Amino acid sequence: EAGARAAERGVWRTRAYAVRPADPDVLRRDRDSFQIVEGRVLRVTKAGGDSYLDFGEDWRTDVTVHIGRAALREFVAAGIDPLSYEGRVVRVRGWVGLRAGPLIEATHPEQIERAEQIERAEQIERLDGAGRPARPTPRPSAPPPDLSDEEEE
Repeated sequence: EAGARAAERGVWRTRAYAVRPADPDVLRRDRDSFQIVEGRVLRVTKAGGDSYLDFGEDWRTDVTVHIGRAALREFVAAGIDPLSYEGRVVRVRGWVGLRAGPLIEATHPEQIERAEQIERAEQIERLDGAGRPARPTPRPSAPPPDLSDEEEE
């Protein structure tokens, strides 16, 4: 995805799969749609076995990611403590709903990536198999010459 996004290939070049800022006004308009959202998690709150990642000062109006009790078990099994997201820039994929402010329900840890994971994927994408910067394959500017032995009559 990182390479395709950088090269604007396939679905990654379309507006539908663009990364949206964690802006509540923008996401309210995108209600009931699948979005990729990026922003800084200001606060992580645990309540009643659930975790909430807040992207703004007021959870009643700002963007929030909810990790329910069942999903939290998946995060723990993957070695992820939701508290580790606090203060970090993350990219979240999911359906945008409204519960006070815009809310994305995270049901799997794969829905949330830290910025450093995204950056690392982009760096790897730019390397060849030997760990050197990858060079794009040059494209010929003209078709190759006909090298057949047959002469024209």
